[in-house]
Amino acid sequence: MAKFDNKVAVVTGGASGIGRASVREFARHGVAVVIADLSEEAGAALVAEIAGQGGRATFIRTDVGQEAEVERMVGHALDHFGRLDFAVNAAGVPQGGGLYCDPASRDRTVTVNILGTFYCVSAQAAAMRGQGGGAIVNVSSVFGEQGNWESPYYAASKHAVVGFTKSAALELAVDKIRVNVICPGLTRSTMTEGFFGEGLDAATSGFIPLGRIGEAEDQAYAAIWLCSPESGFVTGAVFNIDGGQTAGYARPSGA
Repeated sequence: MAKFDNKVAVVTGGASGIGRASVREFARHGVAVVIADLSEEAGAALVAEIAGQGGRATFIRTDVGQEAEVERMVGHALDHFGRLDFAVNAAGVPQGGGLYCDPASRDRTVTVNILGTFYCVSAQAAAMRGQGGGAIVNVSSVFGEQGNWESPYYAASKHAVVGFTKSAALELAVDKIRVNVICPGLTRSTMTEGFFGEGLDAATSGFIPLGRIGEAEDQAYAAIWLCSPESGFVTGAVFNIDGGQTAGYARPSGA
């Protein structure tokens, strides 16, 4: 995939996990990146890393659940780089405790995962209008297409991201703004490593047909492709990046 010329991206949740991998991949292709995250320390470290490799990046602390902060994030991109071409909306929070979980956890999940995505796409698309278009990639989950007994509000929020993406793609097509969504399967992260410990790979690879857990880079490669000219006829699409996890029952790995 060729480098992008004079393009600018914003990545929410950009200081860790899928967001951080997306920032690195954008920078590798010559894109200037706005890193939006709650962690100022991790964001500053990533800016320094990108600068040390000859790239361009800036950080802005952003709570995507606050519409005013999302608008400030997009304004930051325009102030620093003069335009906005791409966005990867990877900010999100988990939810545990089932149907009767702590109400504060429930409400935070809905606010960040649903309203945060709505706010981001709205503000990002407004900036992309009038400059010939752009591309937005929202990050849902395999639980955006199936249920989760322990995290019903999380699953509902990720279903909402899928439905919203399809609808936004239809409305924004006239502006040449493409909107797609990736649905990551089980992916290595601080959260999954904390849950499974050292046995993460052994505990998870058996039910993934490709025989391994996903990496953040697997998701980032898909997200950056969806922003590239090679995907220029793709919008309103849903991509399961899950090693076959949701395709159906499979023979256990190694059997």
